Amino acid sequence: MESALGIASHFIEKSFQEDIRLTNMQLQKMVYIANGFYLALKEKPLVNENVEAWSYGPVIRPLYDSLRVFGSGRITNNLLSLYSSPVNLSDSDIKAVLEFTWKACKDKDGIQLSNWSHKEDSPWTKAVQEQKPIIPNEYMIDYFKKFLKKK
Repeated sequence: MESALGIASHFIEKSFQEDIRLTNMQLQKMVYIANGFYLALKEKPLVNENVEAWSYGPVIRPLYDSLRVFGSGRITNNLLSLYSSPVNLSDSDIKAVLEFTWKACKDKDGIQLSNWSHKEDSPWTKAVQEQKPIIPNEYMIDYFKKFLKKK
C-alpha cells in the first residue's frame, strides 16, 4: 500500500508538469477516486489511511492536515514530497490507476469532483446515512466496480 501523501504528491508533480491548478479539495477527491478504482480492481486499498466520511465529503485526514496551509487556494509547492516516499510506479496496476484517475479528474474543479463523490448511491452518502465515521472499503469496491464494468 501507498501513503495518501505519496499519491497526492504524485498528482501535484503532474499538475506542475502540465501547468494545471490543483486545490486541497481536488487532491482529496483524486486520491479518494484512485483508491476506489484500485479497490475495485485489486480488492485491496491503494492507500494506508482510512477514508473518513466528513460532513462535506470523503476526507483522508493526514492529507487534509498537510494541505490545509493552502486553504481553498492553489497548491503552489509540493510540501508533501518532504513527508512521503515516491509512489511505486513500477507496479503496473498502481501506475494505470493513477494515470486513469489523473486523466479523468485533471480538468474537473473541486466542486465537480465533490458533486460526483456525493451522488445518491456513493460510498460517502451510504456511510453518512449509516452514521459510519470511516467509509468501509466494501462500499467503495461495490461502487467503483460498476464503473470498471462500463469500460
